[in-house]
Amino acid sequence: MNRIQPTLIGMWLGMTFLAVTVWSALPVADAQAAKTTTVKVKTIHQIMARQLIPASDGRGHFIGFLRRQGKAIFADGRTAKYDNTHFMDAWRGRGATFKGYTTFTFQDGSKIFLTWTSKVTLVPGKRPISHGRGVITGGTGKYQGIKGKAVFSVGREKKPAAGGRPVSVAHAVLKYTLP
Repeated sequence: MNRIQPTLIGMWLGMTFLAVTVWSALPVADAQAAKTTTVKVKTIHQIMARQLIPASDGRGHFIGFLRRQGKAIFADGRTAKYDNTHFMDAWRGRGATFKGYTTFTFQDGSKIFLTWTSKVTLVPGKRPISHGRGVITGGTGKYQGIKGKAVFSVGREKKPAAGGRPVSVAHAVLKYTLP
């Protein structure tokens, strides 16, 4: 019985040592939690490429692939190039759903990547407006490790001049953290 007791004490000490060693090797969390940044963003953009294909399930239903480019103006003074590629599933006179990918490219080359979905519901006598939500999926440069979300609305600002492309404006709120 005397032999068992030292063995149990040795096992307890060994387990305690192992637990302390593993615990001390874990990354220590920053004393301050990551700061959440909330910023309003306005984008002004145009369709640069578009492919619409009628759906085979009936009249007035089509799918489309679009690319929009323009400028993003952040409320805190930052500006970025805006590049957006998306898929559209639309019904003439009823509305549409969208799924897309956006890149904001800043002057220093840093980027923020966003994936999003939105929906347009048509209201007679009113301009179509798309409302959506997005997830910030990553970034490069000073936005490496960014995580966050977005909410936005998009509407057509004005009709194009003869031969020009329609101009759309989006208003978004981005909430994100950086490591």
